[in-house]
Amino acid sequence: MSKPVPKKCLTCSQLSALEAQQLHGPEGDLCWNPQVCYARRTYYKNRQQYVAAQWQRRHSGESRPKTDAEVKLSVPLPEYPIAVIQMYRSNASSDVHAIGSELWVGGALVARVEPVHCMGLTEGQVKAHLRRALRALSEHHGVELNAYGSEVSIHPMACPLNPCPLKPGSIS
Repeated sequence: MSKPVPKKCLTCSQLSALEAQQLHGPEGDLCWNPQVCYARRTYYKNRQQYVAAQWQRRHSGESRPKTDAEVKLSVPLPEYPIAVIQMYRSNASSDVHAIGSELWVGGALVARVEPVHCMGLTEGQVKAHLRRALRALSEHHGVELNAYGSEVSIHPMACPLNPCPLKPGSIS
């Protein structure tokens, strides 16, 4: 991590050079050093632009030497099964509207446990349902899955269940 900018130098950089020399020079607190202060003041004044330009260079690939023929390699993904929980909720701290599960192998969807509404279920009942769903996905693929590998949050308005209390007209 870089050294923090001294507050004194930062405020001094906002002054004109003449004001800074009067305040910090021979008549002031003797802080002014012409060998370093001019460059530091310029850097501190324009620091945001310098940092933005540096970030741009690093992330745009300009620093990488250009070659006439770049070699592109393709590395296949391993064929590991991963179970994904689908949580239908507004945000991470809101109540869960519905839950579902999916099994993915090597980037392809293999199996899906259809979502169910969580209305009226306790936290223990929801966890028990997720364990049963994981067991069903394990049996389907013939591999023991011990835990879910990922969790996806989906807005409750995208709930595919019908009837759904969030969709007017779906309840007759």
